[in-house]
Amino acid sequence: MYRPLMILVAIMLIFYAVVPVVSAGSQTWYFTTENASAPIYSGADYNKIMKKGVEGGNTVITLEPEQRVWFFADELAACNVTFPAGKWNVAYWVKALNESEAGNGRVYTRVCYVNASGEYERIKGGSESITNPQNIEEIKEELDAKSFTVPEGGRLAVEVYWGSKPLGNLEIHCNPPDKHASNMTSPSSDPGYPTSPTIEPIPEFTTIAIPIAIVLGLMFLFRPRRKRKS
Repeated sequence: MYRPLMILVAIMLIFYAVVPVVSAGSQTWYFTTENASAPIYSGADYNKIMKKGVEGGNTVITLEPEQRVWFFADELAACNVTFPAGKWNVAYWVKALNESEAGNGRVYTRVCYVNASGEYERIKGGSESITNPQNIEEIKEELDAKSFTVPEGGRLAVEVYWGSKPLGNLEIHCNPPDKHASNMTSPSSDPGYPTSPTIEPIPEFTTIAIPIAIVLGLMFLFRPRRKRKS
C-alpha cells in the first residue's frame, strides 16, 4: 500500500519541478489620441491610450521640442503580470515640421509601465534620427527587454520623446492613410496581459514539496512493522 503511494508522490514532485511556464502569445496595441485615466505618469506632457486589437483613427499628436507622450494599455493589470525577457516591437509614423531637423531631431522610444500610484519604470528603449523632415516617416524599434513585472493596478505603456532642441515640432500620426496603424507588439512570451493565462497558475516547487515531504516523513515513522519469524 505504501510503496505505490510513495511512487505517486515522487511523480508529482518531478512534474511540478519540470513543468514549463505557459505563455499566451504576443499582443498588439494601437496608438490613439484618447486621454488615459489614472494611473498616469505625471512627467509626461500627454497621457494617451493604446487599444488592443483596435486600430486608432486618422488622428495626430503634436510634440514640441523636448516633450513626451505616454501611450498606456487600455486595461489595468488585473494581477502582478510578469513578462519574461523578449523582443518588443514598436512601429509608428512621425512628421518633423521643420526642414532643418534632418540629422538633428531624434525620436526616443521606450517600453515602460506605471504602478497604481503613478510611479514609473522604463524597461528598454532606443532612438532614431529624423531623415526626411516635412514628410511622414516610420520610426521602428525592436527592443530586447529584460524580464519585468507590471504590478496589479498598474499599466503597461510605451513612451515617445521628441529630443529636438530647439527646432520644430513633431507630429505622431496614429493611423495615416495607406500606412499601417502605429502600434506596439509584445513578445511571444507575453503571459496574457492584463492577466495571467486562463490556466491556473502553477504553485512554486517548494510550496508543494514541503507538505509532501512532511507527509512522507510521517508515513515512514508510522508505517506498520513486519512481525519477525520466531
